[in-house]
Amino acid sequence: MKSQDLLTSWKPTLTAEEEKLLVPSGRKELLEMGRRFAKRLPDVFDTADDDEDGDENSVFVVRHTLKQRTEKSAAAFVEGAFGKQVIGKVLIPAKIVLYV
Repeated sequence: MKSQDLLTSWKPTLTAEEEKLLVPSGRKELLEMGRRFAKRLPDVFDTADDDEDGDENSVFVVRHTLKQRTEKSAAAFVEGAFGKQVIGKVLIPAKIVLYV
């Protein structure tokens, strides 16, 4: 069988429960994306304890939908962008519902 035939006849084998999960490669990608954002936008992702005026930096809020996968995705991005040492400064609130 040709490769093209294999691709066109391929069917996903994920269960409905598996579709809800963030896979390890997805987590890794979000960690790396967070790191890239922090590197490219250092003023936005500043994690210093005090700014120039001596005021404490703002708390970052990261929102996600009701899916477990989106909650885990948000946490992975935050870890990549801020590192584990400042997780307390990033608020990932209770899940929100998006109405379409």
